[in-house]
Amino acid sequence: MSDDERLIGLIGLEGNGADWLLRSLVVPPTRRGKGYGRMLVKRLEGVADGAVERLHLLTSGTGELFRRLGYADADRAAAPAFIAKPRSSRRCAVRARPISSRILDDSPS
Repeated sequence: MSDDERLIGLIGLEGNGADWLLRSLVVPPTRRGKGYGRMLVKRLEGVADGAVERLHLLTSGTGELFRRLGYADADRAAAPAFIAKPRSSRRCAVRARPISSRILDDSPS
């Protein structure tokens, strides 16, 4: 995604069937803190809405952004093989509910 000035960020989606992998969310340092990462994830979820049951991600960072967006830590060994055996990552998280529901958790807002 870009605007008239320059690149805002990149995000990818990989998979087939019920389980897909959110890949490579990147926002340049000069564009961080403006909500672009959240916007990119929400747009990707919109593309996947109705076609994907579980959206997984792998991160070498803390994953705090994704927790705020409703993702929960998950056991990497329980993920589908194409996700559990990535080239490089440290942690695994999985959307706790189908993304089409848009329910982030059971607590009242």
